[in-house]
Amino acid sequence: KKNEDGSWDENWNTAVANEAFRQAFYYGMELTPYWARTNQISPQDNEALTFTTANVVSFSDGRDYQDRVIELIGLTGGGRYDADKTAQYIAQAKAELAGKVTFPVGVDYYVPANNQDEIDKGTVLKDVIEKGLGADFVTVNIKPYVSNANQEVYTPQLHSFGIAGWYADYGDPENFITQFMYKNDAAFFAARITKEAQCTDPDLIAQWEEYNRLCDIGNGIVDDMDARYEAQAQAEAYLLNHALIIPCYSLSQWSLTRVHNFDAPFASYGTDVYLFKNYASQAEPYTTEQFAQLRAAEGK
Repeated sequence: KKNEDGSWDENWNTAVANEAFRQAFYYGMELTPYWARTNQISPQDNEALTFTTANVVSFSDGRDYQDRVIELIGLTGGGRYDADKTAQYIAQAKAELAGKVTFPVGVDYYVPANNQDEIDKGTVLKDVIEKGLGADFVTVNIKPYVSNANQEVYTPQLHSFGIAGWYADYGDPENFITQFMYKNDAAFFAARITKEAQCTDPDLIAQWEEYNRLCDIGNGIVDDMDARYEAQAQAEAYLLNHALIIPCYSLSQWSLTRVHNFDAPFASYGTDVYLFKNYASQAEPYTTEQFAQLRAAEGK
């Protein structure tokens, strides 16, 4: 990260290279108020524990790949927020960064200046972070950009973190996990947001290189799909367990519908048109009660 004058933000860069500092963020955000910005009725539906979405691929025994990743990161009971772990990692980070970092660490998050909804979401996120981690540990600064985040924020590297995501381009975990590979031309998110290629901390570089090794193992298995998915899940779990990225939310919104997708397989999209297949539907819109029953039946 850089300061607005183009100099390196040494305080943030030193802090975020420390794993305990990142783990404090990983466990310290109780994000329900943030999820409620787009789904007030059931904000927990917007919880994200993994980077790869559900229904991309399944093992031969029917297990969803995402469920295996959740198992590997130890969150099968749901919910990542943990006040005790947060306090533990805050204390560890302060001890390890003593004399290297000035607390509270400034955290710069950019929002579009002309979008009140994004400004409000940013304000809620600031409150979530500062309440969860403590104002003596971090201070979140909501900063505006005019129109283009790439040109005004990500390219000049002014952001402490960014929030981005997308739906799978094709049905394989590779198109998710590759996005954060170290010094990889296909790693769009790593190059655009994480800027991992500019790391100088040897421990952090070692973690990125180990993640690359795990990705290469998984993506290189092409003759045994169960073995491929297991190795890819191990790579994704490594990314999450070291808080190299922190899943924030999975978008779900309320709408009137005649279809439900709880049992539908993955379907990719074409140019400007989403392709749906094998979706159940009915002539009349589903009631809330019917939808809840369908969801329960599929264990979602």
